[in-house]
Amino acid sequence: MKDGIPLVYRCLYWMLRLIPNRATEVLSMTVRCLKRLDADTYTLTIPSFKQAGPYVPSDIKLIEVRYEGMGKLLVDLVAAQRDEVLAHLGENARWLFTSRAYRLIRDPKTGERCYRTHGSAFKPKNLGSCNRFFSRLCKCRGIVDEHGEPYSPTTHQFRHNAVSDRMNSGLFRAIDLLPLTAHHNTKMIEQSYTHTSVKDLRKDDPVVFRGRIINTDDPARFDRILSKPFAKRVHRIGLCSDARGCSADRSRCLRCSYLVPDAGDLDYYQSELDDWRSKQEKALSCGNEVFAELCGAWMDAYETLTQRVLSAISGEDLEVSDEAAQ
Repeated sequence: MKDGIPLVYRCLYWMLRLIPNRATEVLSMTVRCLKRLDADTYTLTIPSFKQAGPYVPSDIKLIEVRYEGMGKLLVDLVAAQRDEVLAHLGENARWLFTSRAYRLIRDPKTGERCYRTHGSAFKPKNLGSCNRFFSRLCKCRGIVDEHGEPYSPTTHQFRHNAVSDRMNSGLFRAIDLLPLTAHHNTKMIEQSYTHTSVKDLRKDDPVVFRGRIINTDDPARFDRILSKPFAKRVHRIGLCSDARGCSADRSRCLRCSYLVPDAGDLDYYQSELDDWRSKQEKALSCGNEVFAELCGAWMDAYETLTQRVLSAISGEDLEVSDEAAQ
């Protein structure tokens, strides 16, 4: 958003971040890519080809953009970048993402780091130079990874996040994104680009209690998570926030970190635990060790689930008591 970042890179970032394209495709856009349909609608023409085959003729994606909100930001950036290229190259202009090289320097007056053009050559940007720019930008701003090391993003991560954000919003299905991503089917989107639950749930065993999710940074209701892809309600167990690749073994389901149990079913969990304990005792009494082992797996599953709910309720009651005392 900041004006201190060169226009060509701001335009490239938002093209990748808002519309899930490959960087090689975006960098192949021409200065004639933007067309106006009416007062509040534009179209963007973007070539589409796999990174492994850039030498074959590309298909064309025609993306319709509403001229409002972030759509307006994107259209304005593309128009400004186009005008800059035309101003420098005139009739020889072809590629949208063309500019001089930029060097990061320290302003002698303010002491702040800023970008200045370097040299007079006005050349198309390539994938390597763009990745290097974003890496230097992160280093300059002190952006680090989970290990405290300087973070080096890749342009493909912007495409990945653009897809993931849409899938996690609950407003899009994988099939709705095919015109944007140009995948041949939804398999790649569903397997590699969809991430649910991690954004909303922490790792300290969330539980549905009194109509909300507890042990989360942002308490949420059932319907908020259920709106996400692959989330579903499991009868008498709770809420599964990501049902992809679920095992047919229901005992494993009960121990799954994606399962959000319902405290209202605590009595049911405890009755199931007692039932499996009784079955194990009978199996052991008649020497059926195989079935006794199976019973043990179910007991462990329900004990884990019951303990999650009891711990959550205990923590909730403690918070209520503290509030009352205050």
